[in-house]
Amino acid sequence: MTESDGTTKTVSRRRLLTTAGASVAALGAFPVVHQGADLANPAIVGHRGVAGLEAPNTIAGVRLADELGADGVALDVRRTVDGELVLFHDPVLDISTNASGRVETTTAEELADVRVDGEPIPTLREALGVVSGTELSLFLELKKTGYTEETLALVEEFGLVDRTTLTSFRIPALNTLDDPPVDRGFLAGAPHPDLFSEARQAGSSLVLSHYVPYGLDWFVEKANRSEMDPGIWELASTEPHIEDALSFDIDLLITNRPDIALEKRG
Repeated sequence: MTESDGTTKTVSRRRLLTTAGASVAALGAFPVVHQGADLANPAIVGHRGVAGLEAPNTIAGVRLADELGADGVALDVRRTVDGELVLFHDPVLDISTNASGRVETTTAEELADVRVDGEPIPTLREALGVVSGTELSLFLELKKTGYTEETLALVEEFGLVDRTTLTSFRIPALNTLDDPPVDRGFLAGAPHPDLFSEARQAGSSLVLSHYVPYGLDWFVEKANRSEMDPGIWELASTEPHIEDALSFDIDLLITNRPDIALEKRG
């Protein structure tokens, strides 16, 4: 975004997410379908740390998730041009930082000066060092293929194998390992008929759907019939929608506002 004086203004992803969530709620685009239902007791995981309250995919977000008492954190992993694994969601820096360009064509040294809402972009090694000092479970989303083994090697180095789940939308990112020591989770934007066969191809018994209310009853029932564990990840982190997500019989909820989910959890 460019100001009138020609300088570039950084757009805060956290503000964008908060505004988007409020707008969606006001428009009723994500209707609450289980009003007044009993709430489930899934594991509560902070999405990108605690993206509704802190800069996403940052050490500050990981620490806040731990302070709030979340059961885990879900973080995004990308690789720089010189092979450093870092925490960042978007393929480009332009949307939510004070820099521009693609992460995969940027060096780790160049990223050291980049800020997300004032916070530095951590390396995966830095983040694992923090997580290892907590009891948080760890969900690492591999945004692309080609660095699964490197990610797993770091997880093993920090002794976090028993607490880590590798997740991805990409089947080859998960099934490239023979008998991996960590759990795997297959991500979907919305429930769809091929989801469970794709999860099997990825070697995953955990399936994660975006919060799409009218499709989630089918999703949970199908997961149970397929002997898979259903989870929800959601971005419209308002209190009614978190309550609605918790009304489904799920094993895992990944949310931008784990503080609200922990308060509401049955």
